[in-house]
Amino acid sequence: MSQQSVQDQAMGIIMETTFDADPAINKEIKKKAISSINSDDRAKQIINLHKLDGVVDFFKSSQLQPQQQVSSNLQRAEPSAQATIVVRSYHSDTKDAYYVYTYDQHVKPVVLRTLSHSDVLPHLKDKKTFYLVDSLDVSNHAAKTIVVSSPDPSKYKEFLKDADSTRRYLPPWKKRELDTVRPLLYPSVTQVELDQLWNKWGGIPRFVLEKAHDQEFQRTLDQVIPTLDLDLCVKSVGQEDPQAPGSHKVIQIIPRDVPGFAKYSQMELRFSSKYVARIVVRETEKLHMDRITKELTVPRFLHSPLGGSFFEGVVHRKLQVGGTFKRRLLNNNNTGKESDVVIPKPLPSVDIKSINDISKASSATGAYLLPTYSNFPVVDSLIKPTQLFQVTVSSTHPPLMQELSNIVDQLGNPPNVDLYFVVPEDMYSDFKQQNYLTTAKKAATKLSKQVQTVTQYVLLFPLLLFSFSDFFVTNKINTPFIRGREAESDPMLQ
Repeated sequence: MSQQSVQDQAMGIIMETTFDADPAINKEIKKKAISSINSDDRAKQIINLHKLDGVVDFFKSSQLQPQQQVSSNLQRAEPSAQATIVVRSYHSDTKDAYYVYTYDQHVKPVVLRTLSHSDVLPHLKDKKTFYLVDSLDVSNHAAKTIVVSSPDPSKYKEFLKDADSTRRYLPPWKKRELDTVRPLLYPSVTQVELDQLWNKWGGIPRFVLEKAHDQEFQRTLDQVIPTLDLDLCVKSVGQEDPQAPGSHKVIQIIPRDVPGFAKYSQMELRFSSKYVARIVVRETEKLHMDRITKELTVPRFLHSPLGGSFFEGVVHRKLQVGGTFKRRLLNNNNTGKESDVVIPKPLPSVDIKSINDISKASSATGAYLLPTYSNFPVVDSLIKPTQLFQVTVSSTHPPLMQELSNIVDQLGNPPNVDLYFVVPEDMYSDFKQQNYLTTAKKAATKLSKQVQTVTQYVLLFPLLLFSFSDFFVTNKINTPFIRGREAESDPMLQ
């Protein structure tokens, strides 16, 4: 079986764990489909895979399926309630690019490949059928049609004019989902390569798996980043789509839950990774640091994910320069005393990629450790040996207790550790003590011995009180915003 065939069959992962299927299948075609699947062990692995929980949850929560009972072993109480899935593949070079995902008489998933439009037309006339198509012209069919598109309005605006159409936002893939699919569909992509690309581009399978070895494509992604200027980011806040051609490659649509609205019907825009955010912020800082601080005084931008990335970048700049900051002790009744904390200047900056890097990094007191990976837990930066910083524009930012415990271990278990929530001026007075979360994301009732040594503070970062020169030092070691091997190996970070 070709790699492309395996990729197309893999779409059954979504279908067989999300939708029911119509048992009324043409007998002859069904026999051929079962035979083709059983002839390939990899296809069996793919069809029986049940680990794409994020994608499955999207379809289930968006109510894009009929009534059914979904289970991991695909046993259905009422097979008659099942519905067929028809997929129009844009990957194929042939016009016979239709695929049908359905079930046999034993309620086992089967895939019908490389069918023509006439072959699938009977299914498209069935209201129980789901028709999944990728940004193509869609004829009017009785089947429930799902158009999967990049955030380019020209590709779906006509479709949305239909009174019965609605829009839903599919989240990027989770890292564990990509880890699951990689050895099955893209065995030539190593785990290390996937980890590195995910750190740059986030959960977009095409960017981190399909195009992992396409150097020209990877360069085009890097070339988009400097085009995302401050005006574009400010304008994008509150918009349904990124505001510049190609910007959707590095600005991702993230679904968010809003009370009173259907799940996956509301969204926000975020940079795809810390890597992208830091380059955008760094390039903007060169000429417009004063404009950044001015725009960040506008709550609509400041408290958006894009604005939050600019705020974090400004905070890192200033913390590395050092200075005196106002802090307030966080306690249960929000009556903690205020005091000043002095951060030495200038601070040497050291990149780290994981919690385990903390103990290996510079042992010099005052080293500013800056995580470069987007999934680094609990903190955005550290000053050894006892200061942790979490930059936030949200009123709630509960740390994970286990990860925080691991960080304290890596610091050498000092008797006292300070955890600072760095916030803008409009949040300082009302910011409250944060709960610690268990691995089940519930508030911990019993703290680990490491976390018992941690004291929470909220640290005020008043943007308008800083001048442009406050954010820069002449010491060469502090000049680049991103340093270390990553900067040396990537021309975009020079």
